[in-house]
Amino acid sequence: MKIFFVMLLFICGHWQVQASDALIAAAKKNDIAQVKAELDGGARVEYMNGTGFTALILASTLGHLEVVQLLVAHGADVNAASKNGMTAIASAAQSRHDTAMVTQFFAQNGASLDGEFGEWEMAPLQLAIMNHNTASALVLIDAGADLMAVDKVDDPSLHGAIYQEDEKVERALLQNNVDLFFVNDNQKNAVQFAKKWNKSKFVLPIILEFYPDICNKTDC
Repeated sequence: MKIFFVMLLFICGHWQVQASDALIAAAKKNDIAQVKAELDGGARVEYMNGTGFTALILASTLGHLEVVQLLVAHGADVNAASKNGMTAIASAAQSRHDTAMVTQFFAQNGASLDGEFGEWEMAPLQLAIMNHNTASALVLIDAGADLMAVDKVDDPSLHGAIYQEDEKVERALLQNNVDLFFVNDNQKNAVQFAKKWNKSKFVLPIILEFYPDICNKTDC
């Protein structure tokens, strides 16, 4: 009898893994009907596949909003991390897919806007900026992300926007009174950082719109 129950548990566990793998496959394909069927059939919403990703992380990266909403409605933790430490909102932020609506959904449904992710220890806002995900960056700014969060070399979001020559993000940061005089670990404020990386031609005209006397206060 004991052997029977052990075998039964093994079979059930194997079946659940198969169902959970099918859930991840459906989430990647944006197959909403199949995602729902796998969830209703007992797939584990927090299941992590062999590469360390959950259905929520993968759907977030690909910008599959309806799948994300369905997974969260079935109990997926918006702040759970993948094996490499990325949360769903961080994955959406750094994606090159259209993930702005996914990012907004997470921001409105309890996802942390903070954290240090990846090799450069960036917050989601910084990840969005450095990966040219302007739309998600603007969503995060509007959602109240920490504009002065820094990466591992103490560069805040404005430095990233300058480096990437992202005018929309730079303007949004300046409109939200970001600190222009904050210095990184090389003791460079935003204007000096722009000069170091030959970005002054891009950044100074924009900064001067907001701070006409900036060159009287720092080296332009």
